[in-house]
Amino acid sequence: MQNFVQFAIERLEFLRDCSGRDAPTVTTARAVSRIAASAENQVKRIEPALRSMEELEPIARNELLATWSRDASRPDIASAARWSLEQLESR
Repeated sequence: MQNFVQFAIERLEFLRDCSGRDAPTVTTARAVSRIAASAENQVKRIEPALRSMEELEPIARNELLATWSRDASRPDIASAARWSLEQLESR
């Protein structure tokens, strides 16, 4: 149970920290948070999140994902950001 609670706190703090920023940052943060909460086989949750990021300007979006992927204080977000970046680059 502890891991689930910590995981939920990490995602909520991440969303809080990204709120109030520009729209592309908020959109990307929401998508990464959704992906972090999903298993890779949950296509119904992941595909809409990836599509929302695809609509954003690629350079800015990829810079955000790269920055978040290096955040050791948020390992689940970092993992989701890395995975998202890989998926978007392969499309």
